[in-house]
Amino acid sequence: MAGKFNIRLDRPRCIGAENCARYAPATFDLEDGQVVLLPEPHDNEAALRAAAAACPMQVIHLEPLKENAS
Repeated sequence: MAGKFNIRLDRPRCIGAENCARYAPATFDLEDGQVVLLPEPHDNEAALRAAAAACPMQVIHLEPLKENAS
């Protein structure tokens, strides 16, 4: 989870291009040639969006957190 987003990875589709780690190095790294999610604290929203957009296989999904109805 990163701020307003839940980060979901589709690791089997990852080709190890490393764009995610370049754009959001506090959030993503590669392990065995595939993306992994690092422990928080993560990069800011702009970096996360840039990393997701730069992924050639679109394996990074930023899912908005649902607000609690209180």
